[in-house]
Amino acid sequence: MEDRDYNHSRLLDVHRWSNHPEVNSFVDSIYNKYFKNNSANHSIQKKHLKLVLLDLYVAWNDDPNLNIAVYMNEGAYSNGNIFNKGKNRYNELNIKVTTIKIVLILRELGFNGFK
Repeated sequence: MEDRDYNHSRLLDVHRWSNHPEVNSFVDSIYNKYFKNNSANHSIQKKHLKLVLLDLYVAWNDDPNLNIAVYMNEGAYSNGNIFNKGKNRYNELNIKVTTIKIVLILRELGFNGFK
C-alpha cells in the first residue's frame, strides 16, 4: 500500500446507511463470499460491514486520499453500560465492537489499509 498522509482523515461516519438495491447487492456479495462463516450473528455482522464499506466508498468517492479513523479499542464501543461521563458516540447508536472485527477482516483480505 502506498504511503498515506494519516493527518488527512476523518472519523468513521456512524450514520452512513443506504437501502438502495445496488448497495444491498454489493454488501451481500462481499458478506457471502468473505464473512458468512465467521459469525453466529449474521445480521449484526452484515450491518457493521455495510456501515464500514459504505463509509469507505463515500470517502474514496469524495477524495481518494482521505483516510477513515476507526477506534480499535473495544472500550469505545457499546456493551450496554453507560460511562460516568455519559455515553460515547458509538454507545448512543448501538455500534458494537463488531466494527473492529470487520475492519480487521477487511485488512486481512486486502480491502483496506491499516495503521
